[in-house]
Amino acid sequence: MLMTFGELMLRISPAGDGRLITATCADLAFGGAECNVAVAASMMGSQARYVTALPDNSLGKAAIMKIRAAGVDTEQIKRIPGRIGIYFVEPATGLQPASVIYDRAGSAVTKWTPSDSDIDAMLENVTHFHFTGITIAIGGDAAVTLVRVLEKCKDRGIHVSMDVNYRMKLWSADAAASAISPLLCYVDTLICNENHARMLFNCTSEADTDKANDLHQRFPGLSNVIVSRRRAVDETHDAWSVVACDGYGQTFQSERRVIPMVERVGGGDAFAGAFFSEWMNGMGIEHCLNFGAAALALKHGIRGDFCTFSRSDVEQLLFADSTSGVVR
Repeated sequence: MLMTFGELMLRISPAGDGRLITATCADLAFGGAECNVAVAASMMGSQARYVTALPDNSLGKAAIMKIRAAGVDTEQIKRIPGRIGIYFVEPATGLQPASVIYDRAGSAVTKWTPSDSDIDAMLENVTHFHFTGITIAIGGDAAVTLVRVLEKCKDRGIHVSMDVNYRMKLWSADAAASAISPLLCYVDTLICNENHARMLFNCTSEADTDKANDLHQRFPGLSNVIVSRRRAVDETHDAWSVVACDGYGQTFQSERRVIPMVERVGGGDAFAGAFFSEWMNGMGIEHCLNFGAAALALKHGIRGDFCTFSRSDVEQLLFADSTSGVVR
């Protein structure tokens, strides 16, 4: 089973393709990197558990219902007095990039201190634990809880993966590097994009395989390093690919895809959820990279944080001769 831990937020975005400054109505949803990964893994057919703390009110109840509807185990989510974090998403329009405004300070998960028995219950039947740098950035008790979970994972031999997920609106690159680096001794698989590898870890090589190898040498405890690259093709399409380096010095690369961009949030989380769903089923890294890349491409075609497609949808994109037309 895959377990993730982090903050879930209420997502507010202008209805349609409007701007926040002129919006008169909005779409409400829930999202957060770690929850998104758990949802993606569940939609791919794997057992997934999401752990967080949510307010003991109707918003917390609605969030749990939404997550549970995707097949994710929510039994270890804690309900406590407090608030849910909020983020506002303004979609990209023309040459204007998508923009996010956070209102998440003091959310419930940053004020929850689970007991040792709570953490033991979280990790029951877990073989893989995934977290992101965002949980460190939000601080409070969430960051403390994360370290306690990581220590237990190490004791139990649970495979740990981390997506750097650097967010410049939460902290500086120097602060992120200083806080993340000491935790990499707990990590088996590290995911980052090529910009974050350069900004946080000073990986200046042009080739992404060199960046992956550089991170491997700098943090020798890592089993796998995954580095992605994204480039804008035009206002509505991005080119995306990913490479990996394993502990044996082998490198792997996914197919490069040009992706229509309907939604710019959640693609990396869909990649991680799909990748580790395959990884837990014993598939090789190259297959996992391509499967995750196909999931990311599909996710960017739908609104919201959560992926709503199934494993068969990913396989259709991965193995079909054509991705256009009608599946009959």
